[in-house]
Amino acid sequence: MSDTYTLFLQEPEPKDREQLLEAFLKLRLQSLDRAIGGYTSVSLQGLSGNVDLSPTQAKHRVIKLTGVPSAAVALRIPHATGANADIVFVNTCTGTFSAVNVKSTGANAGNPAGAVVVSGAAASVRHDGESAYPAAGVPVDFISGLKVEWLSATGVRVGQGAAYIPGRGLVTLAASKDKTGLSLTASNWFHLYLYDNAGTVDVEVSTSGPVNYFGSAWTKLSDTSRRYLGSIRTDASGNVFNFTHNPATGLVLYRAQIFAAPFQLLSAGAATTRTTVSASSLVAATSRLLLAYVQNTTPNANGYFGNSEDSITTLGTGGGLGIIENGEREEMLLPLNSSQAFQYAMTPAPSSGGAYVTARGYYFER
Repeated sequence: MSDTYTLFLQEPEPKDREQLLEAFLKLRLQSLDRAIGGYTSVSLQGLSGNVDLSPTQAKHRVIKLTGVPSAAVALRIPHATGANADIVFVNTCTGTFSAVNVKSTGANAGNPAGAVVVSGAAASVRHDGESAYPAAGVPVDFISGLKVEWLSATGVRVGQGAAYIPGRGLVTLAASKDKTGLSLTASNWFHLYLYDNAGTVDVEVSTSGPVNYFGSAWTKLSDTSRRYLGSIRTDASGNVFNFTHNPATGLVLYRAQIFAAPFQLLSAGAATTRTTVSASSLVAATSRLLLAYVQNTTPNANGYFGNSEDSITTLGTGGGLGIIENGEREEMLLPLNSSQAFQYAMTPAPSSGGAYVTARGYYFER
């Protein structure tokens, strides 16, 4: 006859659990230490500006920062071609960091070979010398807020927000910025740009248009230190047209008498073949989509819309990017070509009346 035993496992006391957890973590850290070959301890005590690690210091994948910098520090870590990501611990270091930079060496000089993970501090992280690799977590086309608002015939406001600017990183406008008392030429476009004015974030109003620098992001032509925010248009007296801007969608709507010049882009259009109509006077330079109020007053013809870059063989009988049937009226989004123009054709020939296109607003990139 064999004996039967029942074992009761006692749950550890809270203090014992903490000791077990501590022992486990120590073992894991020792394992990590062996796997990566230890860590490098770098003191930033009393340093400021660019601090370049030597290849010897950077050979380990864990870098522990200590000490208190005397001012903002940009720590630059060299990377060999194909190097793994560095893990930078800064939890034991206090002070101000402007950035933690990664700089490649060797055959891929200038092209980051790895990432940087920062733990325990608010230091920004970027790849040195590469505008396409911004502060950690900030895409190079990033923009948030910065709503452009109409204040008066001579003034506009840019609301608070932030945007990535090439060579500057993330630039934040902490409070709205008003531009008032503007003396602008008549019937012209003026463009707004965010920039860092010697440490003070400001907004510039310029006649110089925007240029694309990455994806859907734009800067000032010949000056990438200025991030494009939007454009304003003046009337025949030099007054800024009233408008409203939705920064989330990129939509600008005019708040003016649109059933009059210059908003009436097409009046009684009766052409039966592709006819080009420019919208460049009423859509910002980065816009390729016109929001229009379209009306067809003919009793017998339909109006078809496209542009010179579409794939429609014959506008009208071959279809269109948009259609307005006879006797109808509606809002329509009209795709524009690179010259900011659309095309229309009526089929069949109108017996009377025609097509009308009025600019209500536009979608744009910035």
